[in-house]
Amino acid sequence: KWIIDSYNYWADIKDSPEGAKAGVTDISGYIFSSEYPNIVRNHYLERLVPIYRPASEGELKLCPGNWRYGSFFTTLLTQCTLYLPWAMKKFLDAGGKILEKKVTTLSSVGLHYDVVVNCTGLGAKYLCDDHKLVPVRGQVIKIQCDTAILMQEGRIF
Repeated sequence: KWIIDSYNYWADIKDSPEGAKAGVTDISGYIFSSEYPNIVRNHYLERLVPIYRPASEGELKLCPGNWRYGSFFTTLLTQCTLYLPWAMKKFLDAGGKILEKKVTTLSSVGLHYDVVVNCTGLGAKYLCDDHKLVPVRGQVIKIQCDTAILMQEGRIF
């Protein structure tokens, strides 16, 4: 259910008059594999996104590699450099308040607030004394190119 709710949340923003300003857009691309057909399937997205289909033989040859399996799909992209300022403005315009301070223990936050948003990210390694916490994903870089093909190979962890 969370994937449906999340997708609908972002799609509603994209389809709103503020969609472009919020940085939510459609993006299409491929996922290819030379070894495993199950890697190119996402049963959750197949039932949710507007387009999710097997790649044709011709599409498997679009990028260098010995691709045997592939899928083409259209999903949503959120450009955080646009979304975060947009969301912050909506929050502040609705009367939200921001308190920025260094938190050294979770208990030091206290019970003085209705909502606390944890923005520690990798800093949670120190706040929660979890020295096994490591980054596992990279960042998405968007470039302007009329012939770009979004492609991924292999397993997602």
